[in-house]
Amino acid sequence: MRPGARARGSGEAGSSLLEMLLACTLLGMLLLAAAQAQLYGRQANEVNEEAGHRGQIAELASELLGYHLGMAGHRGLNELRDLGGPALAITRGAGGASDALTVRYVEERWYEEPTLRALRIDVRRDGEGRWNLYLREEGATRQPAVQQVRGLHLTGVVLADGSVWGADAALPAEVVALQVRLEFTWGESRELTIPLPRETLMVET
Repeated sequence: MRPGARARGSGEAGSSLLEMLLACTLLGMLLLAAAQAQLYGRQANEVNEEAGHRGQIAELASELLGYHLGMAGHRGLNELRDLGGPALAITRGAGGASDALTVRYVEERWYEEPTLRALRIDVRRDGEGRWNLYLREEGATRQPAVQQVRGLHLTGVVLADGSVWGADAALPAEVVALQVRLEFTWGESRELTIPLPRETLMVET
């Protein structure tokens, strides 16, 4: 065998090894990029799911407040039923703590007898230290309605002439809408204006 032939064979073998190493390196980089893209995609999905979950919590809490507070003072179609107390009462939270609202109204549903409801709405921690929005019927135990609600504050009331009284002023007796702020454990808040069915008598306890 000629020496030149052996030299060419060794060069081709070295070139093939180098090409294989380069191909393995490129493949490894591609696999790493694919793994990172999958990780980023999973993280983005988790962020989107968490944002969606938080949005559902905020909507549920807003709808519950809108319904129950928006019924304050409703006496039913015949308007003859005694509510047994003020239509709307507020208990101020001390030192920036959440306010508590007590609402009374007559609830009417199809094919059911009208029901007098007296609900206390407030925000507290449960036995495990988690924040919840609570709805409690008079004479019943507290049950959490919505989790991750950290604060409930009456920020103002709207009078029949459209003027707004701030929460730091003495509350007027009759109001047509409430301005409420809901605060959530993830640091966001939501401002609500809740119309009432009539000029509703309001007291502070």
